[in-house]
Amino acid sequence: MFKLKEAHFTNFRLLRDLRISFSDDSEKKLTVIRAENESGKTTMIRALAWAVFGDEALPAKRNEIRLAPYDTISSSKETNVEIKVELDFTYDQTEYKLVRTTRELLSGRGADQTFTPEADEVFLQEKTSDGWKPINEPNGLLQSLLPTSLKDVFFMDGDRALVWIEALDAGPAKQKRVEGAVRSLLGLELLESAQRHTHATQLNLTRRLEKAGEGSGLGELAKEKLELEKQKTKKQESIVNLQKNHTAKAEIIEQMRRKRDEALAAGGGRSEELAKQLREAEQSQSKWETQIKTLTKQHRGWLHSSDLGNVLARKSLVNTHKILKKLEEDKVIPDVQPEAISMCLTKGKCLCGLALSENPKIAKRFQSELDNLADHKEVHQTLSNLYHKVATDAETETLNSWSEDFKLSFKSLKEAEDEVNSWGAKKKEIEIEIQKIPETDLKELNILLQSEETTANKIATSIGTAEAELNEVGRKLLRAETALKNADQKLAKVNEIMTTQNLAKDVELVLENTLNELKEGKRELVSTRMNEMFLEMIAADPEFSAITGASLESDYDIIAFGSEGQRLNLANDLNGASRRCLTMAFILALTEVSGANAPSVVDTPIGMMSGAVKYNTVEVCCNNSHQLILFLTRSEILGVEELLEKYGGVHNTLTTTFNQNLKNPQDTENHATLICSCKFDTSCKQCEMR
Repeated sequence: MFKLKEAHFTNFRLLRDLRISFSDDSEKKLTVIRAENESGKTTMIRALAWAVFGDEALPAKRNEIRLAPYDTISSSKETNVEIKVELDFTYDQTEYKLVRTTRELLSGRGADQTFTPEADEVFLQEKTSDGWKPINEPNGLLQSLLPTSLKDVFFMDGDRALVWIEALDAGPAKQKRVEGAVRSLLGLELLESAQRHTHATQLNLTRRLEKAGEGSGLGELAKEKLELEKQKTKKQESIVNLQKNHTAKAEIIEQMRRKRDEALAAGGGRSEELAKQLREAEQSQSKWETQIKTLTKQHRGWLHSSDLGNVLARKSLVNTHKILKKLEEDKVIPDVQPEAISMCLTKGKCLCGLALSENPKIAKRFQSELDNLADHKEVHQTLSNLYHKVATDAETETLNSWSEDFKLSFKSLKEAEDEVNSWGAKKKEIEIEIQKIPETDLKELNILLQSEETTANKIATSIGTAEAELNEVGRKLLRAETALKNADQKLAKVNEIMTTQNLAKDVELVLENTLNELKEGKRELVSTRMNEMFLEMIAADPEFSAITGASLESDYDIIAFGSEGQRLNLANDLNGASRRCLTMAFILALTEVSGANAPSVVDTPIGMMSGAVKYNTVEVCCNNSHQLILFLTRSEILGVEELLEKYGGVHNTLTTTFNQNLKNPQDTENHATLICSCKFDTSCKQCEMR
């Protein structure tokens, strides 16, 4: 079990020299950190995540984000600032000390000041009976305890956590994010590694097969298959990178949209109204784009239907049916003559009653005739079977039905595309109106936003092209594998290699099936527990009566259901409180099912909540966490004091030196976050508010 004990921050933004302790009590498992906005909550969560995961935990590339305090005064030359986070934690009763440091070289003063970061260093020590022992590969151990892919699971701020259930790219990228978290927490890396090793073995055997089969034709087939497998792997890697870029770009766009909306809302009047209209247009366009994906998948299904072949070959089927029907009317099919003669020979008597034993010439003639008919028996049987099959296909009504269904499918798809285009046009009209607003910052922000959206669309198009190319490579690979499988296996060595290759392929298939069954079984458990916790959180509030449940689908899409069982749009049909409840329910269910005993560090989880929903959410979180660290504002604390008292083991309050609402503000040269041990219902000279 991973538990945080204490952290010490040095020169990490506002955290100039701050030390904080966390509750590791199994009963009083909650650490309450009372802090208002702009007091350093997000900075502290980011610093904790950086200590464990390094630069991967930062919201931008290291050379794009400054960690040193912004009001650090440097000389006209240069100032070298050390940034450090020290973290004490335990894992399975073993104590560890983690220290991650970096430096930033500051040049210049004021607005002209620049920074140059150095690479970070990490040190990890383990407490043994002989004292503290350094660990040579600290990043490897940290990855095994908490994989980087799970940073957003265990270190969350209230708004950022919503990426699990809503995103600009409401489809594949969001589902990939959820699937990645499920896969990491279930510890499937070992099986996946074995699967990759088995696949690599197959590639090696293909190379051996190519060499062993030279001159036999097998070599060329194996070479073609190997080349196609390389192309497939390259395409898959390209798609993964494109999806990562698209996800990152989508998150940047969402942040910029929020800034734009805030700027418009601040303008009031017409600006605020334009912000609402633009958000409505963006959400509607996104909804219809998601609908297009579903309709496109259904439309493609009609093109893969077996009925399509009958539609295309209908004229030939009708003509063939006429010919076969004429043969049936002329008694050519079905041919009963062989069966009749065979029956006579078996009984030794003609149909007319003549005994064949007394008439050997007739018996011999019967046998000769039967032998002659034997060559035609298979042909007659084939024609008979074909007649019944063609009669069914030529006369069935499914041909007309398929055509009507295909037209309706195409019509629905076209209507959805018209909706996307309509909302897109509406969005552009609103953006033109926004550009007329004489605010330079807003104009620049809107231009940047449009540029980012154009780039995101180009990446999305590239993903679609790459996926189509991957499908084509897959079809070619299937044909190559079929040709290789059906090739003449004359050489004993070739046979041996192919046998081994087939065995490796069987092993890979077993591993793949095991992975799929494990993921599916666990997914269903996560879905069940998520639904239970979600309903428990929103219970007893009439506002949520229209929501009847939630589910984690087989494609890793998180959805919610309405009172009539209909699927709800998470962005439009659920308010902010219910979306946060659903997010917390997913995270808690995922960590419970996976058995991941790690801390949950959450910033403002109950923002936008009130009453029973707020109370239930905090109680569910406390009852289903191994170690819970909550950053709460004073307004969030109202109504849940009883729970904070019941579960709280450690209490702290964060303030800042520049907070004008403090009753006793400190006159300091530099801005900094301060900490005191005041509980949620007390205050001291340092944190007392006006």
